[in-house]
Amino acid sequence: MCATIGKTTCCCLLYVKNIYMDDFSVLDLNESSPRRTQLLIEAMDSFHSFIDWEAQSVQDGIGKLQKQKSDYDPLRAEREDM
Repeated sequence: MCATIGKTTCCCLLYVKNIYMDDFSVLDLNESSPRRTQLLIEAMDSFHSFIDWEAQSVQDGIGKLQKQKSDYDPLRAEREDM
């Protein structure tokens, strides 16, 4: 199921299931209650904030690795010249 709808969507659905909102249906769109809608929106907002934080930490890690590689490449070239 995850492969057909995308990893992010699948993670989002699993997150909703983990907060006991696994009975989300079309009725939530057609005949929604304000409190339930608010809970769903808060859950999605929290999930979005978490994913955004994760993405930033991955970008920071990539930047750190690229800096290490740029420091390593001249040393490697120097060693190969020996």
